[in-house]
Amino acid sequence: MSMVKSGRGSKLYLLTGLTIGFILAYIASCTVLPLEYYDINPASLHRDLKKDYFVLIADAFSSNADIGRAAARVNALLEKPDINDLRILQFEIESDSRYFASAESVRDLVNHLDVYLQAIGGEPSNPALPPASGAPVEVFPTDAPGSDFMIGIPDGG
Repeated sequence: MSMVKSGRGSKLYLLTGLTIGFILAYIASCTVLPLEYYDINPASLHRDLKKDYFVLIADAFSSNADIGRAAARVNALLEKPDINDLRILQFEIESDSRYFASAESVRDLVNHLDVYLQAIGGEPSNPALPPASGAPVEVFPTDAPGSDFMIGIPDGG
């Protein structure tokens, strides 16, 4: 008499093995070998994370008033930004209660970028919107082709 079992229970072993394998792989991916992102292009962020990043740019601008650096960061965040894109983003941020504390710094940054865009030859501001306020902005020309719709990046910024 042979003690060989028929193949009836093999599906249960396969299912158990796969389940244990997935659980171990998940634990290993979270603890031993977690996925780490670095040097990510801000333009590849999800729209909600772009708003978070823009708020961070605005908060940094409110602390150092470096319009060139802020313009460079906004250029990295949005592809060929113009004042309309910035006003839409400003509206979305001001409409969200999570960003209540940063609404003023976002408004200030967008107004300064509006002046900056006009100074470097970008699209004109919407006259129905309030004019830019605050300190005068230092203007740096850009020599990139087709830059009339882009925010110029100053040398050394």
